[in-house]
Amino acid sequence: MRLILVPLIVWLTLGPSPQVLVCAEPESLSPGVVTEELILGYTLREWRERMKGLDPAGPEAPQQVPALIQLMQHESVPIFTRKQAALTLGRIGAPAVDAVPVLRATLQESDSTTTRLWVLKSLTLMGPPAAPAAPDVAELVRDPRQLHLIRSAGLEALGRMGPQHAHVMQTLLTGARGDLPCHSEQGQQELRMASIDVLGLLGPGAAPAIPALIRAAEADWDLLRLSAVTTLGRIGPQAEIAIPTLVDVIGWDDAPEVRDAAATALASMGTLALPPFRQLVQDDDPQIRERVLIGGVALGVQGRELLGELLEDADLDLRIRAASALMRDAAQAELAAQVLLRSLPAASARTQRTAYMALRDHPGTWSPDDDAFRTLLSHDDARIRELAKRLERERAGQQMEPPM
Repeated sequence: MRLILVPLIVWLTLGPSPQVLVCAEPESLSPGVVTEELILGYTLREWRERMKGLDPAGPEAPQQVPALIQLMQHESVPIFTRKQAALTLGRIGAPAVDAVPVLRATLQESDSTTTRLWVLKSLTLMGPPAAPAAPDVAELVRDPRQLHLIRSAGLEALGRMGPQHAHVMQTLLTGARGDLPCHSEQGQQELRMASIDVLGLLGPGAAPAIPALIRAAEADWDLLRLSAVTTLGRIGPQAEIAIPTLVDVIGWDDAPEVRDAAATALASMGTLALPPFRQLVQDDDPQIRERVLIGGVALGVQGRELLGELLEDADLDLRIRAASALMRDAAQAELAAQVLLRSLPAASARTQRTAYMALRDHPGTWSPDDDAFRTLLSHDDARIRELAKRLERERAGQQMEPPM
């Protein structure tokens, strides 16, 4: 005897007339699951194909929401298909807001890690429209009995909901301070880092976390410091109070990647970053001046003044990198090209390549008649002479190419 499931049906015009599944997929079904059924007029195989081909931003997507919600609720449907329906609803976004109460109920009632993860992913994909679920998600995040994977996924879901919901900011701020309860110090620090990373998704909306981020930028764990300075940068000029901290990190942190991130974060302050960068460019330590270079590039037009000062830097590598970055600046490009031509012979192979590519890509900034270039053609080192000849050939070839 064949069993046909007859669910509570909200009739929609979903396409062709119902068909009966004639070939089951036992490998995808759990024990006890009905293998031959119609759900709102379609077989499981047909539903999977329909969800796969559905444009979540298309005009037909909102029409599918009631059916997808029912598909997600069917306990006889394989977990993979329920997950697919939930994620599809999440991608549809605001038009699928009616799914939020169902997702909340599933999150509260299920003890399955797998189920909770796909519910959280659906809420994450939905973003701000899923904000009514923030209290339920926050409860999971604050529960030390939950797996780290669940709590981390919950943090991301909260961040995607946005800072306007009180439970979102309260939970993320608690996490950023390192106050989420946990059974181990390492686990607590990992949740702290995850909270700070999620705060970065909020951009300027994470401004209430600035004091906690400043404290985290002084932590012992380098990955936590990296997350903290990166998120300060994403907040932007509203994090002006953190500028002294970022300057200290640039000067003293023992992790190069943290110093790099601090330079980029300082640059995100815009014109507020220029005074500290002007002081740092005078520092005797080339590693600090290198962070000025990173910040100057990140500042864009506002940073060209800083890069111009580095054209005369005592460090050859910094001179070449600054000159390469200025080749697009009409006011300083020709000077930058001369710096590259004069510096190329003494540079390391890697830095020579940087200089060569900058000169090749900007042939209008220099001439084969320049004294600095003629010096390369007659250099004692055969490799330098060959580089100059190749550069001359490529420049001539570019000038001969017909206009597009």
